[in-house]
Amino acid sequence: MTRSPNPARKATAPRGYLARLFADPRFEPLQRRAQRRRASLVQLAATALLLAGLGAVVAWPQAPLWLVPVAAVALLWPFAVATGRLNASVGGVTELPTPELDEAQRQARDRVYRRAYFVAGLGMLGFMVATFGYADGWVPGAALLALGAIVYFAWLGMPVHMLAWTLPDVEDDGA
Repeated sequence: MTRSPNPARKATAPRGYLARLFADPRFEPLQRRAQRRRASLVQLAATALLLAGLGAVVAWPQAPLWLVPVAAVALLWPFAVATGRLNASVGGVTELPTPELDEAQRQARDRVYRRAYFVAGLGMLGFMVATFGYADGWVPGAALLALGAIVYFAWLGMPVHMLAWTLPDVEDDGA
């Protein structure tokens, strides 16, 4: 039984370093729908752990100064690994330069960017409204900082998460 190529993978030989890296056959199991979705959820959990862990260390009044960089390194490692797996699960479509993508990949990336950045724009609008609340004194500075970090990470990650959840598998094409 021959498997048809994954839609996230280019049929031609990749040119750049990143394209060659994402075309590595070791990433092929990650590019199935269930694995892409699992990678998305794991990356979201790693992001939440990063934000909550660093927020807890910074908010802890008795925290020694050395704990902040140690916690940052310890929490950035799972975040970086989870983000790399998520990018590999979509074949690097959101990371590769446009000339490295075929037409279907360009269309998928452009469609996801349009949707994701509209939603992220609404989050940024909410953040800007919250800054007025901070100026009036009804939003604490720590809450505003946390909201800003969440909006920023959502703006960065939303396109690849949406692609992970919407990119079809080859088996889904006939159904």
